[in-house]
Order: sequence, then C-alpha cells, then structure tokens
Amino acid sequence: KIGQMTQLDVSTLLNQTDLNNGIVSLNETALEYGIKNYGIGSYLNSPFAGGKVGSKSGFTVSEWIDFITQLKTLAKEFSNSSLPIIYGLDSVHGANYVYGATMFPHNIGCAATFDPELVANGSGTIGAKDTRLAGISWQFSPVIGIGVNPLWSRFYETFGEDPYVASQFGSAIVSNIENNQLNSQQHCSSCCKHFFGYPDPKSGKDRTDAW
Repeated sequence: KIGQMTQLDVSTLLNQTDLNNGIVSLNETALEYGIKNYGIGSYLNSPFAGGKVGSKSGFTVSEWIDFITQLKTLAKEFSNSSLPIIYGLDSVHGANYVYGATMFPHNIGCAATFDPELVANGSGTIGAKDTRLAGISWQFSPVIGIGVNPLWSRFYETFGEDPYVASQFGSAIVSNIENNQLNSQQHCSSCCKHFFGYPDPKSGKDRTDAW
C-alpha cells in the first residue's frame, strides 16, 4: 500500500543514454523494477520539465498518447495488482507541457480580473480538455495557496493574498476541470496545490523552510 501511494517523477523512468543523445525514451527496466519491487502507483511530470531534450521542448498530443499508453501497458504487465497506475501533470495556466496547447495568464494576472467564471472557462475548461486529449486524466491545478510572502519567487502562481478571492477562483476552476464528468474525454480529476504554508518561506526562496 505504501508503494501504491508513492508518486515518482517521470525522470526516474527515462533512458539516460538516449537523453544524452537528445532522445526521450522509456527505461523499461527501471519501470519494471519500481513496479515489481515497490508497487509504485503513480508518476508525474513531463520528460521536458528540466528543459529541452535535443531540439524538442515538449511532446505533441500524439507523442504524449504514445508515451502514456506504453507506460501504462507495461506497468500493468509488470504489476501483481489489478489497479492501474495513475499519471499526473501540472496544467495550471493551460496544458503547458503539451506542445501546441492554449496558454493562459498565471493566477496572479487572472485574479486581477475578479471574474472567476471567465478564468474557469479558460485555464479550467480548456486546460482540462488539452490535458485529457494528451491521454492524461489527472491535472495538478488549481494553485490555491495564499500569497503571503512577496519575496517568494512563485508568488505569481497564487491568486494573491486574499483567501476569499483564492477560494472563489479555486472552486470555479475545479468545477470546470471536472464538470462531474470524469469519464468524459474533455475533463480531468483536479488536484489543488500546494502544501499549506508552502507560499510563505521565510527566506523567500522556493522549497525552503516555512513556519
């Protein structure tokens, strides 16, 4: 069960030799090892999260579908469980890891509209559609952390310092991402983020102590 609740970055599954040659490919041995020995239940992120690989900066829709299909098919083959693995992707202001997807302003700019419905129809509805069409049904969005420390380098990802404003935008976006139609090919499961307190690092630096 612990393995099933464990989520690893997809970078742990990439063939390093191919990466050095500018090619993204799945390391089947690494996938098999994690599934068989630890029962890993989830993976996340884009192979391009760290930057370009060769001349490419992202997967197209068809490339994502091929990659996710291969990953899930092999995971099912290697697993002793009947439960499939799940794959999640950050799509906060549109499906930014899907090449050619529609992009929207970051949350701080969206909050300035004071129009949750407008924003939800954009990064919520369209972001979910572009993510789901790439074969990914779990979307890490929206960010509902409260912007507390203006020194924090990711302040722009928040809806600002007002909890009410963040709650209104967050609720509207979740509703449009899911739309009570998780079996639809145009909607995703949403995942609000980040950890409570994360936007308030005392140093102002990302991923540092907050108290």
